[in-house]
Amino acid sequence: MEQFQVKGRTLVIRMPKELDHHTTGQIPGIADRMIGEKNIQRIEFDFRDTGFMDSSGIGVIMGRYQKLRLLGGSVAVTHVSDRIWRILHLAGVTKVIEVEKERNWKKEIRSTLRSDSIKNTKWPPVLYALKDFLIKRLGSLLEHTT
Repeated sequence: MEQFQVKGRTLVIRMPKELDHHTTGQIPGIADRMIGEKNIQRIEFDFRDTGFMDSSGIGVIMGRYQKLRLLGGSVAVTHVSDRIWRILHLAGVTKVIEVEKERNWKKEIRSTLRSDSIKNTKWPPVLYALKDFLIKRLGSLLEHTT
């Protein structure tokens, strides 16, 4: 995926692995140019690859938020790790911008498999073997991917 991708009137910006004053460089200028040229009404900052962010990353997000708000648009931040979410939350960004945390599917499946609710469910007799197989198989698959 390219760093800047237009989908209809939405601009998706794939953020770099490290988001600091060295790497934010051209992001605001390119985004602002595309807002005007492509009639962008929404920006989604995709953080799936980002492991580090400092205040300059917050500046990039809030600058585009202010610009799009004046134009009647919106900004969202997606695929955010717990670490980045804490930074955004402490800075107050989560109060004004939609922030979507990255889902940890392994953790969710593990939690579900270990929960008493799935183990104590009254299953129809035909499904007992399938239930046991799934619990064992998914559990062993998750252990091998850790």
